[in-house]
Amino acid sequence: MLWKTRMNDVPNALESTEFEDWLWKREKSPRLGARVGLRNREIFPAFNGLPDERYVDLGFYRGDLGQPNRHWCFLAEIVDFDFFTRLHMEIRDIDGRKVPLFFYTDGRGSELESAKIQSGYTVAILYAQQHAFMFDEPGIRHEDPARLKTCQAHGWNEKLHKKSCKLLQDPDLRGIFILDWGQFDKHISFPFSVNTVEFAASTRNVEEAPNVSKAVIQASDKPYAIRSIAGKGKGLVATERIVKGTRLLSEAPVFRVPRGNPSIQALESIVKNEVNRLTADQKAAFFDLTNIYGDAHSHSLGIARTNVLPLVGSDDVSGGLFLDASRINHSCNHNAQNTWNENIGELTVHALRDINAGQEITISYLASTPEFAERQCQLKETFKFICRCELCSLPLAKRKLSDERLMKIQAIDRSIGEALLDGEEPGVALNLLHMMFDLFEEEGIWDGRIARAYKDAFDIAMENDDAPRARTFATRAYEARRLIEGEDNPTTIKMKRAANQLSAQPPEGMDKAEFEYWLWMGEDLASSEDSVE
Repeated sequence: MLWKTRMNDVPNALESTEFEDWLWKREKSPRLGARVGLRNREIFPAFNGLPDERYVDLGFYRGDLGQPNRHWCFLAEIVDFDFFTRLHMEIRDIDGRKVPLFFYTDGRGSELESAKIQSGYTVAILYAQQHAFMFDEPGIRHEDPARLKTCQAHGWNEKLHKKSCKLLQDPDLRGIFILDWGQFDKHISFPFSVNTVEFAASTRNVEEAPNVSKAVIQASDKPYAIRSIAGKGKGLVATERIVKGTRLLSEAPVFRVPRGNPSIQALESIVKNEVNRLTADQKAAFFDLTNIYGDAHSHSLGIARTNVLPLVGSDDVSGGLFLDASRINHSCNHNAQNTWNENIGELTVHALRDINAGQEITISYLASTPEFAERQCQLKETFKFICRCELCSLPLAKRKLSDERLMKIQAIDRSIGEALLDGEEPGVALNLLHMMFDLFEEEGIWDGRIARAYKDAFDIAMENDDAPRARTFATRAYEARRLIEGEDNPTTIKMKRAANQLSAQPPEGMDKAEFEYWLWMGEDLASSEDSVE
């Protein structure tokens, strides 16, 4: 059957649910929240209406932690695209303004199907922000594949296009019309369907009832659950897809323990007093934690020594006992980063990469990641277990290659430390750091070492009064810190301030490859290996 309705006949005064009723010729559906149409500039802003990521826009974010206070989605037409070192699109917004869109995802944009990257197609980006690129005009830096989708949206005059339109037919996108955009509970991502939105709307206002398990109610607030892990005891498992950079946990310690050299007798007394102060529920959770020390101490001290996490960045030298975070197991190829946030007095855990529902959430118990034999020795001696994580379970040939990369990273790290102390030529030091980043990428590393390496590059540039490079490195260090620690972390704030205080700009007229070559004082990287002992 052919459509009889012309494009000009599509009603434009209907609210979203009424539009759906008209579109599908169905009985009116129940109200699910604030209804919007695609012409709503608050929900679907033009580029000029997007928040600038350098500032906290209270129209989009809560002022305390920079968390969104609502949802929004940026829609634009793909004008042109290319793939050099990463996918780049030129897109046009509803006002006709053309802006660049660069993909900084793990796959550098390769996650998108090539058939869906076409001029004239529409791109939808959840939580889009304006980004001030160092070497280009303002645009959008996109990092999360789950918050972007493209669809065919041109050719309305062609026969039967409305019947096959991905935006109107695809259930992953139709939820866009009935989502409660003004109510932010947590980040949403593609795909989201009408059923998903209906479920979220129906459970948003659930109140705790006496006969409902508290654990079930908590599960709706946290993206993880505490579950038994084969060979590990209990751990944290994702109950939904957690995208890279998400703060999946923020928790205050139930008590602190000194990490200096107090006597065992003093520790016994401290832990005993702290445990006695816990509520009944907290005590039950505490005594459910693992004790790797057996009868060497009291059961309470054994649990505390096993599960206390370092509060790196805290004003005092102590460790914290957490009822959730202390359950996170170790992996040498960890997918999450734990950091103490002195500003909020809580330990935060951020996803280092996308974590699918059902996957275990892991952190690293080690200060660094040495080669296999040394890792196993440290973990066995300190934590009493043999690691069988993905990295430690590699076939022998692949494990040797990994060990070679990790030893090179450690050697470069030592050389950079010496270069900073000895006033080494900046070009040599920056070339070594560039080599380190190549090794990071080959090894799949994206944790605190990235931010520290950019900070080293920033220090080298500042030491040599090189403001343009210093600003670039400070910006990258800030972006890395924001990903693994959050916008509110003191170190993140410090790096952001350092970048903003430098006004010098790099040379203009360079393409991306030329810019990177200039930034790292490019030389043949092989020549820099001689500087690594």
